[in-house]
Amino acid sequence: MPGETDRLAALRKELRHIDQQVIDLISKRHELVRKIGETKQTLSLPVRDVPQEEINRTENKQFAKGRLADAMVDELSDFLAHWARLEQTQAKF
Repeated sequence: MPGETDRLAALRKELRHIDQQVIDLISKRHELVRKIGETKQTLSLPVRDVPQEEINRTENKQFAKGRLADAMVDELSDFLAHWARLEQTQAKF
């Protein structure tokens, strides 16, 4: 089925493009995380902000409602929060 093979290749190419966009956005987010870490340090605030993490999780779920499963959004929120804390803990500001 040559037509289906071409379709599969095109879909995979589109998926790779989206993956690259996601990576670009995560990179931009990472820069903001560093700036937030610097500001927290200046203000003598702790790295972990559980109430803010919960706000982010809730807002992410609302944004994704009907498009992604809550469990997926929870995992993504945890992943992003984990890497933000790690960056802010290990960064040398």
